[in-house]
Amino acid sequence: MPSSSSAPLPAREYGGHQLFNARVFFEAQDGGMRPGKAGVAFQLDALPEFARAVTAALDEAQVRGLVK
Repeated sequence: MPSSSSAPLPAREYGGHQLFNARVFFEAQDGGMRPGKAGVAFQLDALPEFARAVTAALDEAQVRGLVK
C-alpha cells in the first residue's frame, strides 16, 4: 500500500448491529484523511471467520510465491 493510505479497522454500531468496517483511507489535498470507496463491512461476530479466511489466503499466496 502507498505510504499515503492506511486501513483502519473500526467496529461500530449501525442499525442495532455491531459491525466491522474496514475502509481504505487516503490523504486528501488538504492533508486530512478521508475514507475511500474500497472496503468491506459485516457483522462483528463474523470477524474470527474472516480472519481465518484472510490467514489462509495469505498462506496460499506465500506458498505460490505471490507475497513474501
